Amino acid sequence: MEPKPCPANNPNCDAQLYGAGDFVFCPKCKQPNPNYRKVTSVEKNVSPISRQQPVIDISTGVIKW
Repeated sequence: MEPKPCPANNPNCDAQLYGAGDFVFCPKCKQPNPNYRKVTSVEKNVSPISRQQPVIDISTGVIKW
């Protein structure tokens, strides 16, 4: 593994970090990683096709979807 520099790109920090993944913040200077985005909400999948309402034929009493 090669050492990675400060994930926050802080020019005053001389951290050399060893890790397989990305860091959320630098453990040395405690600055957040600008490339890390925290997902706190989940967007609902909106279908382009809206659900159809039933159509009732009053004369025959037939319900059509």
